[in-house]
Amino acid sequence: MPPIVVLLFVPSLILLALAPYTWRHRTTPGAKSFLMLVLAVAVCGICYALQLATVPDLAIKSFWSAAKYVGITITPVVWFVFALEYTGHGEWLTRRRFASLFILPTITVVMAFANPSNLMWAPLRLVTTDQFVTTDAAFGSWVLVHATYSDIFILLGIALLVRSLRRFPQMYQQQAWALVLAALLPLLANAIFILGLSPNPYLDLTPVAFTISALLFTWALFRYRLLDIVPVARDAVVASMSDVVVVIDLRNRIVDINPAGQQVLGRTAKDIVGQPVERVFSNWSYLVERYIDMREVHEEITLPAAAGSGQSYFDLRVTPISDQRGRVTGRLVVLRDITQGRLVESLSDSEQRMRRRATQLEIVAEVARAITSVRNLADLLPLVVRLISERFDFYHVGIFLLDETGEYAVLQAASSEGGRHMLAEGHKLKVGLKSIVGHVARNGVARMARDVSLDSQFFQNPVLPLTKSEVALPLKVRDQIIGVLDVQSEHAAAFAEDDVALLAILGDQVASAIDNARSFEKLAVLAEENRLLLESSQQALEELNKLTRRLTAEGWEKYFTGRQGELVVEDVMPELATTGKGLASSAQGAFTLPIMLRGEVIGTIDLESSESNQDWSEENISMVKSVTERVGRALVNARLF
Repeated sequence: MPPIVVLLFVPSLILLALAPYTWRHRTTPGAKSFLMLVLAVAVCGICYALQLATVPDLAIKSFWSAAKYVGITITPVVWFVFALEYTGHGEWLTRRRFASLFILPTITVVMAFANPSNLMWAPLRLVTTDQFVTTDAAFGSWVLVHATYSDIFILLGIALLVRSLRRFPQMYQQQAWALVLAALLPLLANAIFILGLSPNPYLDLTPVAFTISALLFTWALFRYRLLDIVPVARDAVVASMSDVVVVIDLRNRIVDINPAGQQVLGRTAKDIVGQPVERVFSNWSYLVERYIDMREVHEEITLPAAAGSGQSYFDLRVTPISDQRGRVTGRLVVLRDITQGRLVESLSDSEQRMRRRATQLEIVAEVARAITSVRNLADLLPLVVRLISERFDFYHVGIFLLDETGEYAVLQAASSEGGRHMLAEGHKLKVGLKSIVGHVARNGVARMARDVSLDSQFFQNPVLPLTKSEVALPLKVRDQIIGVLDVQSEHAAAFAEDDVALLAILGDQVASAIDNARSFEKLAVLAEENRLLLESSQQALEELNKLTRRLTAEGWEKYFTGRQGELVVEDVMPELATTGKGLASSAQGAFTLPIMLRGEVIGTIDLESSESNQDWSEENISMVKSVTERVGRALVNARLF
């Protein structure tokens, strides 16, 4: 097999082998067009190799000669598309424009197979050389059209790359130069072949140049990770970053800055790039002096806010930049504005504090509702310490009340096991002596010990060994100290000023509940005394009424006895005295009503109708009753006179 055929086959097969790898990176800008490019070059190389390697048959060689134009015509266009995407101009390539680029190459392929009117070339003939047998013919006019069209797009792709070289970092510049060289080779080879300047006039150097370009593509692919990272990706990422990104060389000159950095400085890249860091960041000279010699930094810094009031917070990162040999070539400075995050954190902390305060207020309200319903002091105080300890999760809660002399604060209720032990022993503290409770009982002012070991008034109680912080609040009623609410925690610095204020509110509720319970107990004692007095009074009044009725009856008996013949007391008196109601007589149409005085019957009125079947109605009886009342009053008056 001729060496030229091997030279065509091997690179083409390498390109075909690269196709799956390229497809796996299809999301990278330019990857799809690069895949089309390597396939087109592979088709061109394989078809030309088959043209040279096949049997010397004019029809077969004519077919492969035309087939290679599928790759030859497509390659320049796809190269241009790749260059557009690689340099970040892919938005220009709409679907309609993309399709229109392949109109003339399609026509050229058809012309290569059909060759109407010999527009592509004159009739082909077989030509034998020392190494191969191929076809030869004079080119037609359409070949010039195709060559011009192809060269234009190859040159446009090269121009795009060269234009972008200035803004590419060093790594990308090496990538771009490799691609430019790979594109120039087919361009030069095609010109040499068409102009007849080739050493072997029967060998088309264009497919050979394509295969050499394929080797350059392969080198760029693996040496510079062509499809792993491309300049357009780097530009898109850095340009879209809201962080300030600055690249500084070893001489502290700025070699690159992103749009966010330009906006912060209020200057364009043209005015910044190449300038010393000290000059560009002169307004922040104190920061430059601090970090100018540091190779690696990660700190939070503050800068004056852009609005002129307040401060802005930034996360500063400085990292070294190294080349492929590990040598430091500069530094990358990234400045991230974290002011919003700090503000959110501050708001979050405030929100958490507000929620905590709201929860505490709800607990205070709950405890207040619970204790206001209890009127017995013996039940109230244990309930208070239990609720406060459970709801606020305190280690120990105790309530001290002053004795009658005001000399001692006596423990009345406690929530902890140690506190209940103190209750059993009758624990009390002398007012004014060394203890936080005694101090508060004397001064009437709340006292908070964030760390009891540092508080001069703290009394270490052996039954409460876990106490780390303590708050004692006076219980006052009408500005009079009646006791102390003592709260202890297992954690140091467990209480803040807000907690003390909240517990003070709760302490006022407890003091009020204690005062109400005491008042209720006093009222209960007074009510019992009044009940007993009322019972005694009622018994005395009953005895007095009985005596009055007896004396009244005796008095009227004597009165009537002195007037015998004037009034007749019949035998109905005992029954009337028992019932106090009227009594029907045994005589037909007769009725008898009592005359009452102070509950005693002193006489009767007998009624007798002329009609034997008289029916006494309620109205008649009521009228007679009113008469008997007047008769009773008249008899009293008559007796007095």
